Amino acid sequence: MTDLWTSVKIGDSVLDNRLVMAPMTRSRALESGVPGPLMVNRANRPLEKLTIDLDNHVADLVSVGHYALANPDLVARLKNKIPLNKPNPDIIYVNNGAVGYTDYPTAD
Repeated sequence: MTDLWTSVKIGDSVLDNRLVMAPMTRSRALESGVPGPLMVNRANRPLEKLTIDLDNHVADLVSVGHYALANPDLVARLKNKIPLNKPNPDIIYVNNGAVGYTDYPTAD
């Protein structure tokens, strides 16, 4: 399994790990028009299959949208094997203020 914790360089930026939210995926081409790093977004992918595209050299980053929304401390939870909060699909991506975005508890 590919290590999610290895850094990756995208343009002038270096990301500490390979977990990103979907808005970072909107453009693959660099300013020069050359394809840059690719992030694959496979909604509802089980955690145990999170690195399949990295392992097969199909992508450079993986999207963790709903996992990140339900777990504000996602990186710490994954690194320390702490169980994740279960996302509530009835409130995620619904315009209801902070509900579903900032009200999930952290592990500490």
